Amino acid sequence: MFRIALCSWILAGSLSVAADKSEVTISPCKAFSIKGGTVDLCWNGKPIPTPTITVIDFSKPTPVLQHSEYEVWFTPKGGLAVKLLPQWLAGAGANAIQLSDYLGTVVALGDGLPKAEAIVVTAESDPGPGEKGHKPIQRAADYKDDLIVPAGFYSVWIVPANGTKAQRIADRIRVQAGRETRVGE
Repeated sequence: MFRIALCSWILAGSLSVAADKSEVTISPCKAFSIKGGTVDLCWNGKPIPTPTITVIDFSKPTPVLQHSEYEVWFTPKGGLAVKLLPQWLAGAGANAIQLSDYLGTVVALGDGLPKAEAIVVTAESDPGPGEKGHKPIQRAADYKDDLIVPAGFYSVWIVPANGTKAQRIADRIRVQAGRETRVGE
């Protein structure tokens, strides 16, 4: 008797989870490369069967739970995770998240600047790399690499390869969603 009840409960639970499924397609952006990047859909603090869904193949839809709320994060290849959406609700059937609606890119050209160990994008009020209270928003290993960040205002720093103190090379730069912002032209 117990086995029958347990099997019925598991089957009913499986069917209800399957009925609540929908899918999301992550659309890339022409302003920056997403090759090697990931999008993470994190359940917004409530228990679900899978705590995080990671999208690495942007060419096909990814299953998500319908009517479920997620935090959406984008992590570029070799970069830091940035919050794309604090609350995204999966609707019935097919859903889409267009990266170009939320993210832009900073490209530091580096002309006339010292060889860099890292290029760092920070909030405007950030004290800079190596200082107390520093919180990078995005970082890249070299000039001309895409620094993908949410739309907003930022400062750009270089950490010189020779070990000297980090330098702010741009302040109050505006990054627009779906666009590239060049620093050092």
